[in-house]
Amino acid sequence: MGTEWHLLYTRYSNDNWNRPENWSVARVRTANWRDFADDRDVTPKGYASPGDVVSWYGRWILPYESYPVHPSGLFFSHSEDRHRWSEPEPFLPEARALPWNHYGRAIDPTIVIDGDRAWCFFTASVPGSGERPRANAIGLAVTRDPELQTWEIITQDAPLLGPSDDYPDGVENLTVFRRDSRWEMLYSAGLRGQRIATMWSEDLVHWHDPTPVVLESQWWCERVQGAPCLVEGMPHPTMLIMGGDAERRTRFGMAVETAPGSWRMLPARPRATEQKEHDLPF
Repeated sequence: MGTEWHLLYTRYSNDNWNRPENWSVARVRTANWRDFADDRDVTPKGYASPGDVVSWYGRWILPYESYPVHPSGLFFSHSEDRHRWSEPEPFLPEARALPWNHYGRAIDPTIVIDGDRAWCFFTASVPGSGERPRANAIGLAVTRDPELQTWEIITQDAPLLGPSDDYPDGVENLTVFRRDSRWEMLYSAGLRGQRIATMWSEDLVHWHDPTPVVLESQWWCERVQGAPCLVEGMPHPTMLIMGGDAERRTRFGMAVETAPGSWRMLPARPRATEQKEHDLPF
């Protein structure tokens, strides 16, 4: 937002994972990615995993999921100024009933605007293998409805992307952006030891060349690197990353693209550095 950014994130309040009152979508403002202010919830309790904010028919749209009460579903809030957000509105409930969605939930929505169409990528669940009862997979739907209530499911019979030999836990949280004449996706690959991968498309439906994104392992992300997004308004392409450390604490960090597909982590603060509230590890 001009010289100021709004970081939207999942706020997890304490150690009781299963209670809705411990989850919300929150927002904090920054002008330099080192100092943060005005940290507040933008949803009621019981919501999580915000996607990218998009402009649709004169409104700003913030998609997210209900969590952790099963079955999780897709919701959005709208805003005219990106400061005051509406109450949650459900959308795309049919994603929970897809024949390949064995767990009956839909999470992690990402909305991409292409002309007069809004595309929604979401995460659902397929059967797992071995000790894994389920794995994550990506679904896709499209709409021209200004109210985001009438959708066509593209992935009716099978997911767009799911578990593989390299990532048996499947895939989740993603961001999609335009580069020259094609679309590119950055997504979270796997759950245990999660890392970031990328692929490209010309039409948002057919995707090619899934490839790992090789990133330095710093102390704050030695266990997990995931939930990527691109930060608008930076002098160079900059990726915001959620990292998990050896103690299972999550933080945010950044990487800068040095060449197409090659990313360099920004220097991290020492592990012993006392972290101020709302601070990032670089």
